[in-house]
Order: sequence, then structure tokens, then C-alpha cells
Amino acid sequence: MLPLARRLWRDRLESRALKYLEEHVLGLKRSSEEVPGYEIPWLYFDYLRTGDARPLAGVFYHNAMDVVAMAALLAHMNDMLETPYGGKVQHGLDFIALGKLFEDLGHWDEAARLFERGLESQLNEADFGVAVKRLSILQKKRGDLSEAIRLWESAAAQGHLYAFIELAKHYEHKERDVQSALKWAQAALHELEKIDLPLYARKFWITEIERRLERLKRKAGI
Repeated sequence: MLPLARRLWRDRLESRALKYLEEHVLGLKRSSEEVPGYEIPWLYFDYLRTGDARPLAGVFYHNAMDVVAMAALLAHMNDMLETPYGGKVQHGLDFIALGKLFEDLGHWDEAARLFERGLESQLNEADFGVAVKRLSILQKKRGDLSEAIRLWESAAAQGHLYAFIELAKHYEHKERDVQSALKWAQAALHELEKIDLPLYARKFWITEIERRLERLKRKAGI
């Protein structure tokens, strides 16, 4: 279950340990009988030395709760995958994670729907940018260019550089509209001037945009 848990909650939760998922996904907490996992070997060694099994009660509780929690988590994951719109999935990042999973499995229509649902939720700017990028590229793979363009234009309006470049690519290579491609590439360079980026990231985007501008200007005869 751990690989699936990592895929579903890697971006939202700081840990995918079973006990952490119990508390932050299932909303369950263990009682004071709980023994931390790191104490279990020492309690067992004490039992071997003394023959007193009473301290092992907390160990049995710990192991029993692990089994119960895994069963509950498996049922929850199953509901997320089978009926993601039925209320089990509430966080926007969980919809995005499911979208990535379904995209990788080749279920592109369902992946697009999940990405769209995630974008309707409250996401921070970085997560929103990643989600829009995944969805727009997925729409391009599906052949739904009009929807991809709408998403790129929406993302560009929010200052996401990749969207300007995708629009420049589209108008240059798909529409053969050099002037529109040039407009989007110039807009990308203008947007870059307003964004505070690490030096390496700024260098990457400047190189990408300037190369594109040079080629487009040659095509436009400028």
C-alpha cells in the first residue's frame, strides 16, 4: 500500500507513515495503550529476559491497530479510486494526485476530469501552476487543442511562464501564425522581468525565450 499512498499524498502530507495517514487521512487516533514502534524490540527483549509478558499488551495493541488501520486505509483508497466524486476526496491536491495516477495509467478522459475538479478547489499558486500545466499538456495529448489553449491563456493571465511558451509553440508550429507566436514570446519576456526567480531559473527562461524570439523574428522578416 505504501507506493500508492506515496502517489496519493506525497504533495499534501509531510509523511506517509501508517500512523500519520490514520490521523490525517482517516481522522483516527490511537489510545494511550499505544506503544511507539521503536520501543517494541526492547520490550520484547525485556520479556525474553524476565518472562513478564504484561508490558507486551501495548505491543499487541500496536500490531492490532496496524492491521485495522491498513484495512480502513485500503477501503478508503478503494473509494477514492472508484468514486472520487462521492465525497471521499475533498482536498484539491488529492484530486490532482488522482489525475496524475489516472493519466499515467492511460485513462486520459478521467484524468482530465480529475485535474479540472482539483483546479476548482483552493490550491496555492505553485500547486495550481503544476496542475494547469499537467492538464493543458494532457489536453494536447488528447487532441483537445481548444481546451488546452483556454487553459494556457488562463495560466498566462496568472503569470505562469510555461503557458506563454506553450502558446508561442502552438501558434508557431500548429497554426503557422508567426505574428501571434511572436506576441506570446515577447509577452513571456515581459512577464519574466516582473517575476522574482532564482538565478538558474531566470537563466533557463531567458535562454528559452530569446532563442524562440530570434527564430520567430527571422521567420517574420524582422
